[in-house]
Amino acid sequence: MSEKTRTLIEDGIAWITLDDGKVNALSRERIGEIEAAMDAAERAAAVTVLRGRPGIFSAGFDLPTFQRGIAESVEVVHAGRR
Repeated sequence: MSEKTRTLIEDGIAWITLDDGKVNALSRERIGEIEAAMDAAERAAAVTVLRGRPGIFSAGFDLPTFQRGIAESVEVVHAGRR
């Protein structure tokens, strides 16, 4: 995990917090961090709460990703769908 995606699992609850200090845009890498955190929650048989910092959850996909070309654009959209 990075400092932008924090996971705390306690008392049967997995708290996954997004906080990049901006708008929590979802890049392929960030989605991978969320997937890893959710996998850890599943292994712990924990209920999962995905949250942003106060005032912002996420602005959606990271727009510069779409400027890198069709392959990366499709990859991030499929990752978000999963």
